[in-house]
Amino acid sequence: MKRRMSEAQYTAFPPAKINLHLRVLGKRPDGYHEIETIFQTVSLVDELAVSLRPGGSLSLEVAGDSTVPSGANNLCLQAASRFTRAAGVSFGGKILLRKRIPAGAGLGGGSSDAAALLRILNCHFGEPLRDGQLARVARGLGADVPFFLRGGTAIGRGIGDELEFFSPEWRYWAVLVLPNFKISTRWAYSQLKFGLTSERKSFIFNGQKIRDIRPEQFSLHFVNEFEAVVFGRYPELAELKKFLRDQGAFFTSMSGTGSALYGLFLNEDAAREARRSLQNRVRTELVRPIDQVEYNKLMQGNGIAGEP
Repeated sequence: MKRRMSEAQYTAFPPAKINLHLRVLGKRPDGYHEIETIFQTVSLVDELAVSLRPGGSLSLEVAGDSTVPSGANNLCLQAASRFTRAAGVSFGGKILLRKRIPAGAGLGGGSSDAAALLRILNCHFGEPLRDGQLARVARGLGADVPFFLRGGTAIGRGIGDELEFFSPEWRYWAVLVLPNFKISTRWAYSQLKFGLTSERKSFIFNGQKIRDIRPEQFSLHFVNEFEAVVFGRYPELAELKKFLRDQGAFFTSMSGTGSALYGLFLNEDAAREARRSLQNRVRTELVRPIDQVEYNKLMQGNGIAGEP
C-alpha cells in the first residue's frame, strides 16, 4: 500500500475511559501486576489536531492543562517516535492537544491521546502497521493504550493489555467527579500487599456473561480494589462516593487508581440533579458510554466533543 508523504491535517477527539471493575490478582515475576478489569469509553474527550508534512521536526503544544508536559515526556511524542521506528517512515509537523480529560485521574487521557495519534499516523502512511503490529507499538507505551486503539467496552486481563471486546446494551448516564489532585498509579500499586499472581484466582468473566448483567446489578459483580488503599489516604473521596450514592446513583466507583469517581444513573434528569448538587464543591462532568461505532467517529473528528 502506498505511503503518503504529502502535507495533511487531521483532527480526532480521544475519549476518556472508566473502569467498571478493577481487581488485582497479584504481582507477576516481571514486577508488573496481573489485573482483571472492564474498560468503558465515555463521552469526555480531548481534542487532537495534527498537521503533518514530509520532513522536519515534530512539535507539540498543550492547551487546557499546564500540568501536562509538551516535551519528550508526553506520550504523544513517544507514540510518534515509536511509530517512526516500527513503520520505517519519517515526517514532521505540529500537534495541538487541547486537554479536557484531567491527568492523573484514572481516566486514561494520555493513553487515549497517544492511541489517537497512532491511528492518525497509520492512516496517513497507508496502514504500514497491521492491527497486531500497531497493538505492539501501543503496548510499549502503556498497558491501556491498546484498548484505546479500538475503544468501546472490553475486559482487560494480564496487565490490562489482553483484551476481550464485547458490545453490551447498557444505557446509563455517569456523573464524573474530578478532584483537583492527582494520584500516582505507581504509589497506589506499591500499597498493595498481594503475593505472586498464583495466590489469587480470577473471576470467571467473559463478554457473554457480563453482557447479561443489568446495570442495576453492577454492585453485585463489580468492584475496585484500589478504593481501600486510596480512600485511606484521601477520605474525601470516600465522602464523595457516599454523596453520589445518596443522590440515587445505582453504582458508584473510583476509576482506575483515582482520583476520579463516578456515579451511574438510569435517569438523565437524576444525573443532572446530582451534578448540580456538586457544582460548588468539585469539578464534574456528565457523560455517557460510547461504543466502538461512536468511538470511530470521534477518532475521525466527526463525533461529539463534550457533554451529551
